[in-house]
Amino acid sequence: MLLLGPGMMLSGRSLDRPPGRGMASWFARRGHPVLTLDLRGHGASEPHAADGGRWTYDDIVAFDVPAAVEAVAALYPGRPLVWIGHSLSAHAGAAAFGQRPDLPVAAAVLLCPVVWIRRHEPSSAAWVVKRVLLTLWWGLTRTVGHMPARRLGIGSDDEPAGYVRQFVDWARTDAWCSRPLAPPAPWRGVVDYLAGLDRIRCPVLVVSARGDRWISRTPAVRRFADALGGANVTFAELGRREVPELPREPGHMTLVRDARAARAWELIDEWIGSALGAWPSAGTRQERS
Repeated sequence: MLLLGPGMMLSGRSLDRPPGRGMASWFARRGHPVLTLDLRGHGASEPHAADGGRWTYDDIVAFDVPAAVEAVAALYPGRPLVWIGHSLSAHAGAAAFGQRPDLPVAAAVLLCPVVWIRRHEPSSAAWVVKRVLLTLWWGLTRTVGHMPARRLGIGSDDEPAGYVRQFVDWARTDAWCSRPLAPPAPWRGVVDYLAGLDRIRCPVLVVSARGDRWISRTPAVRRFADALGGANVTFAELGRREVPELPREPGHMTLVRDARAARAWELIDEWIGSALGAWPSAGTRQERS
């Protein structure tokens, strides 16, 4: 059973582009039950940020990811659940699994997972660029009241100010931590998401895109992978050498939004089969959602 989570400013539909020929459909044709996730305020989940929806990154980690995992596990009892998260859903998923190692996740695939903190960016020049981009991002968000991704044409879904502010604070403090939480959150006070990665026990595949020049640069993704100290971690940098059908080195979105990246999806499927020991082979007919 595959549960696919999208990146920031995107809905679950971004994981099947072009429709019917994207990553989600490819895995379904391989015989796997596949579900894509709309995080709160995205896609069919309402209210959206432009309509007054308010949430933080902590809400995604503490509530959304665990609720989705537990609901899908209940829907498909007895089947191993594999989380495939891209960008936001990669690191937010990892943060949730670190805080809730009891969640029924058999394996996790983290595509381009990077949180913009200084300790994960070895390049001083790249860090300066990231700080400038964060400053501009927060300035626009504060002026409008939310991040107008749809209006700018950089995403299908807007983000609220409180969510954006957390990313700015992490870069300023070099600490990937929650804000103080209280019930009904599953924990109280401030939690260190980075330290929590060491509690993940399921096998993890961390993937970087060789042409991702700014958002999730390979050296930064490697540092994220290194923080998964308690898990059996496989790291893979994918590019044209591994996926020759691509016309150029893949950027941040290529591996999930380009049908020519099917060889990358095949490599992921092969890793899942190896990690779980038994995985339905291509052509096996199963229920699809």
